[in-house]
Amino acid sequence: MKDRLQQVARVEELRAELAAAEAELEAIRTAPSPALAHLAITLHRKQCHLSHDDRCAWDYERENGEAKWDAYTHKRYLEKAERLALIAPPGVVEQLLEVI
Repeated sequence: MKDRLQQVARVEELRAELAAAEAELEAIRTAPSPALAHLAITLHRKQCHLSHDDRCAWDYERENGEAKWDAYTHKRYLEKAERLALIAPPGVVEQLLEVI
């Protein structure tokens, strides 16, 4: 009986480890490329004129020091970056943004 309880406990531990690994893998899969992330950050820096104390969530959408790209504000600017990247490579778009 004791062995059976230990096995059940071990299975539960392994399930928890698997769920954590799957969540980490999903975060890696959905993370934007560094170029798109940089473009989204540049777009936010140039376009957002809201107060970052209480109106814009950009600085608060972080987890373990990393940007949460699935959070509302980050996702919105990432979508803009993706649309711009369809028109021109991110480096070219950034150069244009610097001129604006």
